[in-house]
Amino acid sequence: MTKNSRVEYGKSVPKVLRTMSFLWATYSYPPSSGGEVRAAAPALSVKGFKEQDQRRRVDIKTSTEQLIQSHKEPICMDFESKSGNCDELKDFLRRKIRKSGNFEVDSRPELVYTFIEQAVQPGAQVALKCSAVGEPPPRFRWSLDGQPIPSHHGAIISEGRESGPSGLGGSNNYILSTLSLNGARVEHGGRYECRATNAHGSVGHAARLNVYGPPYIRAMNPVKAVAGSEISIWCPYYGFPIDSVKWEGGVGTDARYQQIDGRLTIVNVDKNRDKGGWTCSVMTPGGELARREVQINVVSPPVLSPIVFPPGLRSGDRSQLTCTVTSGDMPVYFSWLKDQMPISSVLQVDERGAEFYSMLLFKSLTAAHSGIYTCVVTNTAGKANASAELAIKVPPYWQIEPSDAAVLLNGSLTVSCDARGHPSPAIYWTKFSGSAETALGAVSDPVVLSNGSLRLDSARAEHSGKYRCRADNGVAPPLSKTLNIHVNEPARFETQSANVTAKLGDTVRLVCVARGDSPLAIAWSHSGRPLPNSDYRMSISETRSAEGLRSELVVERADRRDSGVYRCQASNPYGRSDHFVHLGVQEPPEPPTNFRVLDSTSRSIRLQWRRPYDGNSPVLGYMLQYRRHDSSSPDVWRDAETHNVSVSSPAIDSYADSESATISGLEPATPYLVRARTVTAQFASAHTRAILALTLHEPPSRPPISLRASAPKPSTIELAWQAPPQSSWNGELLGYTVWWWASADGSLASGVNVGMEFSTVRGKVTKYIIEGLEHYTRYSVSVRAFNSAGAGPATTPVNTLTKESVPSEGPRAVRCRAVSPQSLKVEWSPPPAHAHHGALLGYKLLYRPEHTADWLEWEVRGGGSTSALTGAEIKRVAGVETLLLALRPYMNYTIQALAYTAAGDGVPALPIHCTTQQDGPPAAVKVAATSITSLAVSWLPPNRPNGPILYYTVFYRELGRDRPPQTTTVQAEEGEIIVGLGGYTELRSLSEGATYEAWVAAHSAAGEGEPSAPQPATTTSRAAVRVLSFGVWARVQCGHPLRLACAWRGDPAPRARWLRADRPLTHDPRAHLTPLGHLSIHDVDASTSGNYTCSARNTYGSEEVTYRIECTAPPAPPTLSLEHADHKEAKIIWRTSHHPSSPPYGFTISWVRVREDNTESEQSRLEMEERRIETGGETTGIVLRALACGATYSVRAVAHSRAGTSPPSGPLLRTKR
Repeated sequence: MTKNSRVEYGKSVPKVLRTMSFLWATYSYPPSSGGEVRAAAPALSVKGFKEQDQRRRVDIKTSTEQLIQSHKEPICMDFESKSGNCDELKDFLRRKIRKSGNFEVDSRPELVYTFIEQAVQPGAQVALKCSAVGEPPPRFRWSLDGQPIPSHHGAIISEGRESGPSGLGGSNNYILSTLSLNGARVEHGGRYECRATNAHGSVGHAARLNVYGPPYIRAMNPVKAVAGSEISIWCPYYGFPIDSVKWEGGVGTDARYQQIDGRLTIVNVDKNRDKGGWTCSVMTPGGELARREVQINVVSPPVLSPIVFPPGLRSGDRSQLTCTVTSGDMPVYFSWLKDQMPISSVLQVDERGAEFYSMLLFKSLTAAHSGIYTCVVTNTAGKANASAELAIKVPPYWQIEPSDAAVLLNGSLTVSCDARGHPSPAIYWTKFSGSAETALGAVSDPVVLSNGSLRLDSARAEHSGKYRCRADNGVAPPLSKTLNIHVNEPARFETQSANVTAKLGDTVRLVCVARGDSPLAIAWSHSGRPLPNSDYRMSISETRSAEGLRSELVVERADRRDSGVYRCQASNPYGRSDHFVHLGVQEPPEPPTNFRVLDSTSRSIRLQWRRPYDGNSPVLGYMLQYRRHDSSSPDVWRDAETHNVSVSSPAIDSYADSESATISGLEPATPYLVRARTVTAQFASAHTRAILALTLHEPPSRPPISLRASAPKPSTIELAWQAPPQSSWNGELLGYTVWWWASADGSLASGVNVGMEFSTVRGKVTKYIIEGLEHYTRYSVSVRAFNSAGAGPATTPVNTLTKESVPSEGPRAVRCRAVSPQSLKVEWSPPPAHAHHGALLGYKLLYRPEHTADWLEWEVRGGGSTSALTGAEIKRVAGVETLLLALRPYMNYTIQALAYTAAGDGVPALPIHCTTQQDGPPAAVKVAATSITSLAVSWLPPNRPNGPILYYTVFYRELGRDRPPQTTTVQAEEGEIIVGLGGYTELRSLSEGATYEAWVAAHSAAGEGEPSAPQPATTTSRAAVRVLSFGVWARVQCGHPLRLACAWRGDPAPRARWLRADRPLTHDPRAHLTPLGHLSIHDVDASTSGNYTCSARNTYGSEEVTYRIECTAPPAPPTLSLEHADHKEAKIIWRTSHHPSSPPYGFTISWVRVREDNTESEQSRLEMEERRIETGGETTGIVLRALACGATYSVRAVAHSRAGTSPPSGPLLRTKR
């Protein structure tokens, strides 16, 4: 396969060549100037991509790294054979990766979206779209029936970049082209093709656009066909619908002719039978016909005879190569290539030729003429080529000529021997042994490498000698070169080191023996100083023997300064080597140095010291002596304890210069004296100075004794105990730890300390008070003594029950419902058991009527009963349900339930609200004669109606007649309440001088209420004055307005006026008269309270009604005080003053913790939220529970009565202890 062949990725081709073609096609790598790769880069056909997966992508980085790393050797060898430098290739690839950024491989275009065949009516809007991807981005060209679209055609072509589908390359490479027709005409029909093209190829798509209309065929240019090939011609027709498209021409019926959808295909074109005119005919279903002829011209490509070089050509011979055209259209044109490149003029090859042949002339062949020569012939029909290889035989010549070499003993050596020629010469090596030669090869020693070099991996003395390298390729003369290899032995020692010991004052002899080629010299040194020096005790002597050069160093009267490392260094021209002698002069060791206490425990002492001078004898160990330090006893060591420390051989890589040991079995909190000495096999050192060591404390070994507990208060336990025996302290006692936990049986289940609390008592105090405990709860208490080492064992738990207290939570699920106008049923569930804090004796219900801000009440003067509402009431109940009786009809009641024990009332539950049912007739009715045939009826509304009054029904009948009563309906007045009058009406067309009785019933959403008692009256012509409104006693919250009714009847019409305290009420800025005669008081207060009279008079008499007005103010702010406070609770009491007619029916107590720093944790935020509780009106104090110890709280209170809510009290600040 040649380099200009097309390589299909993934086909069966050599891997290296496939990868190289991929690189050439992708990167257009520029070959070096001296290479042969000058032809155009081979094309890359990645067919597998489109056929298998259009969205497939190539990762350029991975492919390149596999090229550079996994296939390095084959690719580099192949590339170097073509271009000469593989490193340039790798550098080029890395640069391409850095520049490409998105790591996308250059590729030929691929179509992503195409249009389909369609048929449209004239005037329709048409848009044909094609999209493609490729690198570099492709460009589109459009054609119609194989011809460029003319400018007058009317088509608009647009092109732009779009975001490509996932996996189809970068978004910048997705190109969309659109051909648009604003109004389709019949001549716009035809076969449209879009073709995407970039530097690596092109791809196209075609489909028909059919526009309804008559048939027509566009003009066709003559067609050129190559003999022996295949040709296809489309009929360029338009119009729709089309029934048939036919081609006629050639020799008529022939199997080589194929017609499909208007396309004519001729297989194996024949010049004699197929040239000439061919006619396309198009017919519609209606019989309309269109015809057009096209000319086919058939041409023949050139045919060449084989070309060949004479065999056996050698350097200097002459030769020629002839290329002849045997057939084909004339004229023909010749060109020659050598190795796919134009023939260089440097080769001095002449070309000669005539009409149908061309000849190359070689006057003197050289090795440079070797290669593949190709003759390329072209004519108008096509191109043909033929190739022949020229191989020149060249005798061997040196590329690298071998020469003499030298190597050190045990070293490595490579001797190159490289020759060139044609054919390539073979390399042979031999070694001389006297007059004989021994052949060397791939398994000999030395070994011959594949490239012809001779290799010594470990040179020995026997490798020295004479060698010959010979190159031969069968072309005389062969090459031969003789050379010498020398193996040199450097100075060396058989052993690297030795150890020598001597006693103090002895004579020491140190010896070393060196080997190596002459000249050989030896030098001694000690601690870096050359020997012998000025010390007269040292001398050196040398002797030569078969073993080598022997040197002896003599040291007389050795002492400590002579100890150390001595170096014996041998050297010659080929190297040097060292032999080390370690001399140790032995003497008594020194005591341990830096002897100290490293750390201690209650029962042991850990000691540390630096290793002393060992006297050049191995240290066997150390002897430690220790005893109690008692100032009363003499400083003697006769009875001291001994602790021996053995020393093992130190590790080679150990650089520690210290030793340590631990003395165990000591007493806690006890002082000891300790000393040490060094021990060798022959000597023992003096003792170190004694040091003082103190053992640490241990936790006490016994618990406190005689633990007693009592509970004087509900949340308090008082404890007392005695200290454990002093012998068990194990140090000085620092205090005690008190533990307590809630436990029914005095123990913790499974030993888990969940719920346990503790407190620390420091010093010698043996009492403690536990505060803030749960009331009426059994606690277990235990005490532990502690010192600086920790806490000792705990006492056996003591069980104590705290005193009974009030419940800390109210009843659960309090609910109520109305049973009758004067009763409510209330039910609840007990508080949770953990909140009882004692034995529950029962429950209390606090209930009171609820009033609105516009509270107003009244009573009929002289009625004998009062409508004044009482405050809160309390009912004691043993069970969990009860009936509240004697209530007011249609009244909203606030109800709170609480549980109580022998210790008092608990926390009340949240208030609930219930309303009693309706009841009651109108409070009063008046009936008065207004004329001889009419009566006036007025009434007061019910004291407590069952909801808003919708209307009233007035019943009336004549006395003495057995007839059912007649009725009339009166709508209730809406808007502002008028005191003293609920409504009135006039009954007309009555009998003259007859007596009637009338009564009234009220109606609400719940139905008709109870009727009033009947009131009689007689019609008369003398209608005396009657005031229809009613005098009442009214109470209202101070500051609210009030309107008093004044309505009258009489004949003649009476004159009315208002009096206050028997004085006419004329101009008063605090009140005014309405157009209907009512009195409106703007703001009721103490100054406007009192009696008001409505008086009416006419000729027949007068009548008046009087109102009593009272103003009731809200209670005064409560005055708070703290009765007592303990660990987690505080009792608050208060006093208040109020109006006698509106006592407080309840209090609201609120408290909040005062923040004393800038911390803002979630816990502190929750604790600083305001909390509140409501109590009944009879309550004068309350206990605040679950307070934080040591915190400051702000407490406020407000009182509630039917006259309103008091202002809040001043804050009571209290800091908990």
